[in-house]
Amino acid sequence: MCGLVGLVGGRSGSADASSVRRAVGLLAHRGPDGAGEYHEAEGEAWLERAGNRGALPSPGNGVRLPITIAHRRLAVIDRSSDGAQPFASRDGRWILAWNGELYNYLELRAELARAGLPARTASDSEVLLLAWSLWGPRALDRVVGMYALAVVDRMSGTLWLVRDPFGQKPLYTARTSSGLVFASELPALLEVSGIRARASAPSLAAFLAAGLTDRGGETMFAGLDAVPPAHMLTVDLTGSVPPRLSRTWGGKLGVADDRPAAELATELRALLEESVRWHLRSDVPVGVMLSGGTDSSSITALARLAMGASAPLATFSYRPDGEAASEAPWMDIVNAAAGTASHPVRPTLGDVDAHFVDVVARQGEPIASPAVFVQSMICREAAAQGVIVLLDGQGSDELLGGYAFARAARLAGHLRRGELRALRALSRSMAAAGHRSEVRSALAMLGARQITRWRVWRGASPFGALTDAAWMRQREVTPLEPWAPRGPQVVQEQQREGAEVSSVPALMRYADRSAMGASIEGRHPFLTTRIAEFALRLPDSAIVADDGSSKPLLRQAMRGVVPDAILDRRDKVGFAVPWKPWLAGSRVVQQLLETGSRLPGVD
Repeated sequence: MCGLVGLVGGRSGSADASSVRRAVGLLAHRGPDGAGEYHEAEGEAWLERAGNRGALPSPGNGVRLPITIAHRRLAVIDRSSDGAQPFASRDGRWILAWNGELYNYLELRAELARAGLPARTASDSEVLLLAWSLWGPRALDRVVGMYALAVVDRMSGTLWLVRDPFGQKPLYTARTSSGLVFASELPALLEVSGIRARASAPSLAAFLAAGLTDRGGETMFAGLDAVPPAHMLTVDLTGSVPPRLSRTWGGKLGVADDRPAAELATELRALLEESVRWHLRSDVPVGVMLSGGTDSSSITALARLAMGASAPLATFSYRPDGEAASEAPWMDIVNAAAGTASHPVRPTLGDVDAHFVDVVARQGEPIASPAVFVQSMICREAAAQGVIVLLDGQGSDELLGGYAFARAARLAGHLRRGELRALRALSRSMAAAGHRSEVRSALAMLGARQITRWRVWRGASPFGALTDAAWMRQREVTPLEPWAPRGPQVVQEQQREGAEVSSVPALMRYADRSAMGASIEGRHPFLTTRIAEFALRLPDSAIVADDGSSKPLLRQAMRGVVPDAILDRRDKVGFAVPWKPWLAGSRVVQQLLETGSRLPGVD
């Protein structure tokens, strides 16, 4: 887990290199364990890592544009200087600077050795670079990990900027008269590019109208872009052709897997066991963010299973004082069963005043949930206890049917496919279980676009109640089209949309900034392409049970691993944050409101 800043083009002189170094200094929280730099311009090429600078040999150099990449390191795997970055191949042809972890690096290391490319270090960075040197971008098909990569082939004069399939690691870009700038966070990007942050009207409308905060390659600011999740930006360092964006992965819908539920549950359990085992690989202490729900409880139980009964394992949980919705009893059940050391986190109004501005600033863009503040406090507590890696259960809700609207999606699927008998039986079963409004929700889901157009025709603002329609029209903002399924596989379309577009990318930004703000690494075992591809093949009944209960297949897969009391829960709480009294009582928030709505540094 690290941070990087790069500049391609520019004047090749010390001023540009200095701006990159200043910018990477803004990412010290992402990498407190070391700094390094790669620089190449006008026939000079050198690499500095672990405090040592040395000239790079020429591999028949195709690099024509000046390039500088600076890096900050959080040492998690191979904490020695051998794992320092940027990383260079033995012949100097390949350069890698990246942010993330390669979870299956031991398996890839063995495969590379068999192919005649033995690794010299214990670092996953070297394994990733060797894999790229052998397979090129196709190496991504073999990788299980989270990443934002900058890979340079000095022979061909090519730079690849790559982001992982679910956007777990950030990578922003800006194109200026000086060249192409890229960075792990927006403040660093602004430092090098010289661009002043100005709100993007389309992004502002999407946030105010629908709460959308992370939209593929768009950011909240004009002129500042993101490499979208599951995409690669290929940059020609000879200056001959413009950068080219391409997709590296995407969830595909196919014929539903019709095997018995018991077989599907067995496969899901095997996938999760493997994923958790790989996500536990670390040379620093690992913990779990535990809420008491099925997802985080599954991660905790599987971590204990993989580590053995005697290994130390800590959990970190939000336990509000006096809140009726506290999940403390469920957390106690999980901690007792797994034999973990529990660390409660109880943020107060004083914490809001002390940390609110920093938490919001660290996010870089607007947030749509007050739970981000609690998440940040949990990460701070983990760091205070010496835990550097923190696993959590995010991604399961989107892929395995954890949200209430999945019930409406299952009904909508029957309706779209004309399965009226199944629709009638399912709606009755759900109604008997207390889910009485789902049929209306299903109809609204199928007709979302038509309903929106009708409301606009009746006089409603096409941009939402919180926006100034005239302001939006002046800036040629196109109204948002609400999501609606396009085909008969409504449940699976919704799974994919949540994982790739509307939910997971935003949650990953929140999680990344919360963790990195405390200089720790967040990991998400549910978010692998293997698990996602498996989930997208599941039948509707594996995502939503006939009585409307959520995650039936996950509950079946975890039976005997997670305590029955957790698996038999039917409520969903999340972080029950007392946000209204916090905002009303916060001195800092009141000062922000009194000074007006304009943010410092933003036009």
